[in-house]
Amino acid sequence: MKLLLLKPSQKVGKVKITDKKDLWYLEQVLEKGDLISTRTTRKIDLSKGRDKKKVVKKSVFMTIKLSEIVLEGSSLKLKGKIVHSSDENIPTGKFHSFLVDIDKTLKLEKKFTDKQIELLKEASKKSFSAKILACVIDDKQAHIAEISTSKPNYFDCPNFDIGNVSKTLMDLSKELKPDVIIVASPSNLNQKLADSLAKKAPDLKDTLRTKKVSSGSKYGIKELIGSGEIKKIAKENKENKEKKLISILTKEIDKDMGVYGILNVKKAIEYGAVKDLLISEKYFDSNRKSVEELMSLVKNINGESTIIGSSPSMEKIDNLGGIAAILRFKV
Repeated sequence: MKLLLLKPSQKVGKVKITDKKDLWYLEQVLEKGDLISTRTTRKIDLSKGRDKKKVVKKSVFMTIKLSEIVLEGSSLKLKGKIVHSSDENIPTGKFHSFLVDIDKTLKLEKKFTDKQIELLKEASKKSFSAKILACVIDDKQAHIAEISTSKPNYFDCPNFDIGNVSKTLMDLSKELKPDVIIVASPSNLNQKLADSLAKKAPDLKDTLRTKKVSSGSKYGIKELIGSGEIKKIAKENKENKEKKLISILTKEIDKDMGVYGILNVKKAIEYGAVKDLLISEKYFDSNRKSVEELMSLVKNINGESTIIGSSPSMEKIDNLGGIAAILRFKV
């Protein structure tokens, strides 16, 4: 989950769903009476007394007062009465439903409890979205930004020669621990900077990516985001982390420190032995209610839950019954 905004004192928050597990977190946070806003599609009757009925589908920004949360397949359906619409042809007071899945952005207006704030921050922290440090540079300027939400977080980079930019990136990497460092330029400065970083900080070599942009200005950062490169890297990062978990699970099963299949997993949870619960997205979609109960139990024993959605990792979990666990101790 990307936590785009959270201001409890103003009773407002904004989130973007990035993973199936985010739906579980969202369900724990929302309550009847909350105001939920998002862009949605609504049928609108434009007949207005005409003999011939005219109904069109239109994309609108709408706010509902939440009255019901319903599981619908692999998605959450949020149902409530309309309290605001960007289209004057849509009357307030009518019921409407938002279907929430990955990539959906929601504005939440509610009184946040400490527990709900903790859950939102936890969902954001545990997101598989890549933490990216980006630097764009040309012969006149350089700009550096951390990209982990929709808005880049910029850092000062007053001296734009290769040596100073390298040092700034090294210092920021120690503090932020990014998954990926992108260096981009309209010229070959990107490769020179990448080579300088790899030489001065060999541990960063595997995180480096070189890309082309038209400018070393802030526009260059926006260009990177708009190109789809960030989304591609985030997807690769999620796949790599899932592969790593599957690799650990396989090794732990060989040592009797991993179990699979619903009965074995339930037994391990009852003993408080589960460190990491792994669920295939396919299994989650088919057994959502029971899986969410298991995820809650694992959270209570300070374990982690991950929904595996990328191939071939998901296929490997499916071959083990759709659900497995890495253990703290043998059961």
